[in-house]
Amino acid sequence: MADRTRNDTERRVFTRMRLGLDVMVRMKDRALGRFRTRDLDMGGVFVEAAEIELYPNDVAELRFPDAGGKGKGHAFRAKVIRHASNGVGLMFHEHDEDSLAALRDVMLTVMPAADSYATIAGGPTRFQR
Repeated sequence: MADRTRNDTERRVFTRMRLGLDVMVRMKDRALGRFRTRDLDMGGVFVEAAEIELYPNDVAELRFPDAGGKGKGHAFRAKVIRHASNGVGLMFHEHDEDSLAALRDVMLTVMPAADSYATIAGGPTRFQR
């Protein structure tokens, strides 16, 4: 399937931020594994997963850990918008208010350093140049 990166970015409502987070991905009752995000915004995410078995229009559950790695994390249902050789682009479409607030907090924490790559993996945010 063709990688439509240029057209996808033109249709975005939110600004994407380069942000590496751990994320658990499930489809139906099957865990697909733990992966890393490449970038993220309030509307969706790109998950780096070269051999993941997700394709356009599939719906998956994404679970991001809480800050500090405590608690069960925050879940989002997301629809696969594109499948590229290095991962999948997903659009969030079902989530609760607590999860949305947690995502917004992460985005606001990283926003001042938008040119940095933020890594959040069960601990404090670290910026690497």
